[in-house]
Amino acid sequence: MTQSHSRERRRGRAWDVGFAIWLLGFVLLASPVAAQTTDAWDTNTLVNIAHNLTAPDLDRVRQQASVGDARSQALLGLVYEMGAAGVMADPVQALSWFTRAAEQGIAWAEIWAGDFYYTGSTGVPKDLYKAVELYKSAAEHGSPAAAFYVGRMYFFGEGVAMNMAEAARWFHRAIPADAELVGKMIALSEGACAEPFCVALRQILGAMTTESAGQYAGEWNDETHEWAAVKELRDFERCGFTSSDRTDQGDVQNYFCDSEVIVDAVEGARLASALADDVERALAPGWTRSAETANQPNVYFFLRDGFPRVRVSYNRTLGDAPQRVTLLVGP
Repeated sequence: MTQSHSRERRRGRAWDVGFAIWLLGFVLLASPVAAQTTDAWDTNTLVNIAHNLTAPDLDRVRQQASVGDARSQALLGLVYEMGAAGVMADPVQALSWFTRAAEQGIAWAEIWAGDFYYTGSTGVPKDLYKAVELYKSAAEHGSPAAAFYVGRMYFFGEGVAMNMAEAARWFHRAIPADAELVGKMIALSEGACAEPFCVALRQILGAMTTESAGQYAGEWNDETHEWAAVKELRDFERCGFTSSDRTDQGDVQNYFCDSEVIVDAVEGARLASALADDVERALAPGWTRSAETANQPNVYFFLRDGFPRVRVSYNRTLGDAPQRVTLLVGP
């Protein structure tokens, strides 16, 4: 399981395969016993088979799909999704075939259909409620990856009311999918976290940990070379994201929030210290807070292995640059 909830990143398609792989996949397709095995639902194998089907092959697949063979239905869905075997891409037809396989309790197909509703597509409106229901069903049919997607939706409040405790429950079921990543999300979702500041900070950390912070990046500003943040922390004048290459084509890198200008150094230091205390209360146990030093007065770091760094500071700059209290989440 990858760290992103994106269809394209998660599926990791390999479009070019040899004849031997194609032949093996088609044998699996024709075998009712093999169709129940885990290997029969390997994503790369299915995608490669669908991509290499000829017109006569497609006729056979269509016949098997029409009489209820779930794996044939999934292959036909992939054909319509990709536009393979001489067929034009048609998301509505693709979803229709994935849904038929999903109705037979096939976790792979339930996830694939859920992805369509999670992202939306031409002719398929985005429907997060349908997505989470399909992911839940896939989890009940044995998919730890689907349990992770359900936990993630509770964590971020997508299609369901945000519920950290419920997210943690689903994440625990997802541990076999990716113990390291899931463990991080469990750490962020467990423990007391009811205040809006705590929830928002943990959601930002979760988005950056799962490489999905782009969901909170809003309009790009060509003057500042930053994205405005859709999710803002309270009591800040502005929040945003920096770009890895200073353009809107770059990767989302750091999340920041700046206070209004604070000219009085004593007040700035006091507010930075108070914000650091708020951050410390919001973070789950296991984070280390560093104290300010003579070389870095009014700067506080919060560190934990495997997570983005959190920094709180009061920027006492020279010249005309504004002096602000800043919270920064990033590498």
